[in-house]
Amino acid sequence: MERRDGARRPRRVQVNFWERGSSKRKRGYSANISTGGMYIETNQLVSRGTRIRLEVCADNAGFMVEAVVARVNKSVQTLRPSGMGVRFLEIEELVSELLPEFASTAPTERQTPLPEGSYRLRFPGPEPFLAVYRRDLATGGLFIPTDDPPSLREVITVEILIEGSEVAPLRFQARVVHRLEPGGPDGAAGGNLMAGMGVELLSFDMTLKKVRKMVAELEAENEA
Repeated sequence: MERRDGARRPRRVQVNFWERGSSKRKRGYSANISTGGMYIETNQLVSRGTRIRLEVCADNAGFMVEAVVARVNKSVQTLRPSGMGVRFLEIEELVSELLPEFASTAPTERQTPLPEGSYRLRFPGPEPFLAVYRRDLATGGLFIPTDDPPSLREVITVEILIEGSEVAPLRFQARVVHRLEPGGPDGAAGGNLMAGMGVELLSFDMTLKKVRKMVAELEAENEA
């Protein structure tokens, strides 16, 4: 399943939420919202990974949705409220709880196979990605681990996905300039500890502009 529109738009409305299995209502206000999640300003924080039932109170435009807390920001500044980013759960995720066998057949965002010639590079959070950006992407290169690297000079599509973030995945094209096969270049026993490929960005200026936009969105998300 393709990720829904991750563009966040400012909107302040009252929000009520309940931790799973609890009848105690907690309250806050939305700071921004997208079709994939929202950021809630509240002092009644819950832990990252907590499942919540969320009620958005916006007159006739309000709604209720199941969500999971993706990140928590506890502010020590009186003028800057604490808050948390939450991700709305997909219908497939909810149904798979009732029908476990459904999870093995229904495609989800994290199970969707990429088209041939595409490679997904998944980061566990913003910081690992930002480190790779500063070290490699900013100068036009990238290393992608894979046991089946394509031929030299082949053009591929790269998808970058940040776990636990509302920022949409980034896709761009690159050319293979270096290969490390699992068995080593001559098939030697033991092979390489890190198989994969080194790539160079195509349309460097345009691609780097997209990468920098993603970096700015991640930094803004972290500061929200």
